[in-house]
Amino acid sequence: MENKTYLKRAMLFIAFAVTAVIYSCSQAENKKPISETQNKEVTRSIAAVPAACTVKAFKDTSYKIAYTAYRDTSYKIQFDSVIACVPKISRGVYQSGLKSIVGNLTKENQVIAGCKKYKIDFIYFYDGDGVNDLACTKFFSRLKREAGLTDIGATAGSLSGLQKRVTWNNAHADSSDYNTINYEYEPWRADTVTGGLQAAWTNNITMLREGKKAIGTKPTKLVDYYGWWTKEPMLSQTPDTLAKYCSYILLHNYRVKPDFAYMRTRCNNMNVAFKKINQIGEIVPIGSGELEFLFPWLKAGHTLDEWFNLMKKDFDAMGYTNIKMNKYVFFTLDHLNDASIPANARAVFNPIDPNYKRNALPSHIEMSKYVEADSTDYKHLQPLD
Repeated sequence: MENKTYLKRAMLFIAFAVTAVIYSCSQAENKKPISETQNKEVTRSIAAVPAACTVKAFKDTSYKIAYTAYRDTSYKIQFDSVIACVPKISRGVYQSGLKSIVGNLTKENQVIAGCKKYKIDFIYFYDGDGVNDLACTKFFSRLKREAGLTDIGATAGSLSGLQKRVTWNNAHADSSDYNTINYEYEPWRADTVTGGLQAAWTNNITMLREGKKAIGTKPTKLVDYYGWWTKEPMLSQTPDTLAKYCSYILLHNYRVKPDFAYMRTRCNNMNVAFKKINQIGEIVPIGSGELEFLFPWLKAGHTLDEWFNLMKKDFDAMGYTNIKMNKYVFFTLDHLNDASIPANARAVFNPIDPNYKRNALPSHIEMSKYVEADSTDYKHLQPLD
C-alpha cells in the first residue's frame, strides 16, 4: 500500500514538473520569476537561476523546482525526476552587401525577417566601408530591437580595415555599433609564394595583437576566421595564438553534410591550447550554404540545427575538457533563403545582396586542397571544377 501511494505521488510530481517546464518555455522571453503554484502533493517555486540546474525528488518531500527559462532552451525530465537544462544553441549568419542594405527599407526588412525566421542571434556583415553612419546605426538598432539579435559583427581583411571598424565603434553608442570584429586575413593561402607562409603568419599575429590593443577596454569581441594550420610555422603556433587573442574560435566546416571529423584535429589542437592557459574556449563551426557544399543537403529538407546537432553529438563524445561548442555560424543568409525555397516552387528568389552568387567563392573551393586525414568523406574534398 505504501509503495502504491509513493508511486502515485511520484507520478503526480512528474506531471507537475512537465507542466512547469512547458509553462516556463512560454514565459522564456521576459526572464522574470514566474508565479508559484501550490498543490497538496507538490510545491513548485519557479524562478530565474544563473545556470543549468537539477532537482531530485525524494519521498514525502515538498519539492521546490528552480530552473532557467530562456528562449529556445529545451528541458529533459529523466526517470528519476531530475530536471536537466540543456544549453541553448546560438545561431549566426554572414551576410554581404551591408552598404546596399542600410537605408533601403525593403532590404533591411529582408534581413530582419530572415533573422527572425531562422532564430538568428548574431550576424557578421561584409562590405561595411562607406556606409551611411546614421542609417547604419538605425539599422543596427532595428536588428537588436525587432529581430532580437544580441551580436552584430563586422569583417575585416587587413589591419587598416580592422582599425576602421574599431574607430567606427568608438564613435557610436554600444547599443548601435559592432559587438564583434571578425578578422579574415587567411594566411594559409600564401603557401604558394616563396617565404609567403612565414610573412603571412607574422602579419596575422601582428593584426591580432594590434587589434586587441586597439579595442582596449571596449566590450568588443575579436575573432579570426581560420581555415587550416597544416604547415609550419602555423602548425605549431596557430592554436596557442588563437587561444590567446580570440574571444571564440571560428573553424570552417565546408562540407556537403554534417562531418565533425573534418574539424576534429583542429578541435584537438584547440583543446590542448586552452588547457595550457587553464581556460575553457568556445568552438564555433562555420557551415557554407554554397552550391558545392550544404546547399543540396538543405534543399533536400534538412535544417541547420540538424547539421549542428549531429556534429555536436560527435564533439561531445570526444570528452574535451577545455573547449565547448554551443553555437554555429552559416555562410550566408542569402544562401539559406535560397536553399529554403522548395525545388518545385515557382517563387523567384530575390537575394538581399544584388551580387549574390549561388556557387562557392574561389577561396572556399581552394579549401578543398587541405584535407584532414580523418575526414569521413574524403572524396567530397577533391578539387572541384
